[in-house]
Amino acid sequence: MNQLWLVRHGQSEGNRNHCFLGRQDPPLTDLGRKQMQSIRALLPNQPDQIWTSPLQRASQSAALLFSQHAQTDSRLMEQDFGAWEGLTREEAEQQDPHVFAAWATGDPVFAPPKGESLFSVQARVESWLADFQKKGSPQAVVVAHGGLLQTLCCRLLNTPLSNQWPYVFQQGGIAHFRFLGSRAQMIGFYPGPLSEVSPSNQSK
Repeated sequence: MNQLWLVRHGQSEGNRNHCFLGRQDPPLTDLGRKQMQSIRALLPNQPDQIWTSPLQRASQSAALLFSQHAQTDSRLMEQDFGAWEGLTREEAEQQDPHVFAAWATGDPVFAPPKGESLFSVQARVESWLADFQKKGSPQAVVVAHGGLLQTLCCRLLNTPLSNQWPYVFQQGGIAHFRFLGSRAQMIGFYPGPLSEVSPSNQSK
């Protein structure tokens, strides 16, 4: 029976400042590295496949978790937040109050200025998942980003994007799936390390 683990990266410099990161590429902090060490025992020792976003907060996390080579795929990058990248939520709201209010409704069609909608993220996720399922893998791990992983959870469970909020990954959060034929079943969800290790999920 094939199994898949989804892992959110550890804290990065941008996460510490609670900014919209998106395609920005800061490294892990010391805390982020500790978060990865704290979850290692919850993951398979020698997975058959390891996939990661090319952004270094994800690729560094994968390297800390596993000795094997990880396959990078740009389709696993975080949502592009466009003009809001590097800003806090408060700064983005001050800059574009009406646009921010529209984004905050969670409408998957809406994209931040010069950014990417959740529907666009979903299209990337579906493309990657189709390729992954063609190959098959008894044990596979994806190390990526909070928003991307929430979208992937919705796709695996065939739920609409509006239902993504039960699957909020703190830094170091893990979702565990098994496949029954083509159908995925979530068999475990670990939001993340203890609160003193993992800060809020404001930024991606």
